[in-house]
Amino acid sequence: KSNYHAFGYMEHGKELIEYIGYTNTSPNAINIRMVSTSTSGLLHVSMPERIEAGESGDIVLRYNIDDDSEFYGTAKDVLHIIVNDTEATYPLSAQVIVVDNFDYMDDISAPKLVISKNFIKFGDVNTPYEVMEQQVTLTNDGGSPLAIRAIESSSPAIECDIKEDMTIDAGKSCDVMVRLYAARIEDVYNPLIARIHIITNDPLRPMQSIKVSALPK
Repeated sequence: KSNYHAFGYMEHGKELIEYIGYTNTSPNAINIRMVSTSTSGLLHVSMPERIEAGESGDIVLRYNIDDDSEFYGTAKDVLHIIVNDTEATYPLSAQVIVVDNFDYMDDISAPKLVISKNFIKFGDVNTPYEVMEQQVTLTNDGGSPLAIRAIESSSPAIECDIKEDMTIDAGKSCDVMVRLYAARIEDVYNPLIARIHIITNDPLRPMQSIKVSALPK
């Protein structure tokens, strides 16, 4: 019924389960197996190895992570489905965003990340070796320390000098730089649209994003 599922947030020490329905519409029984081509190590997949003609059921996708794990951020998995030794046209993929366990956090004194700008426009990139940068201010508008858990960029051309072990005290701010490296732009014939994801221990918005655009010349 689907070849992709986004699980959303998964807190440390917890488990998320989803079901994807299937039906063998052929007149014969089929043999099924899956081969991982990209794995996070957090996903467990359950399904039968043989499906009879006309039989329906569910592929069970189960993500879980230990409470003491040091992993934060986006976990992605891609599995290719092999039916009677023939690879299916489309793979099965899933992803989850791993964050802190917020069960025992006090909502009143919780940290709160405020980003000064959520959209950075670099404009024209005139030379293939140009490096451009803009400053962004991160403010902790909550009542306890804000911990930066992970930083992710959707493009190798975009970096941010936030450190993953950075902490911002309650009521304090920190200036960071977002940089564009023109030499790393993969497609120089189209506008660059990328995002930086910041994962923190803010229980209301554990992941926030900064959108970045540029126009290669």
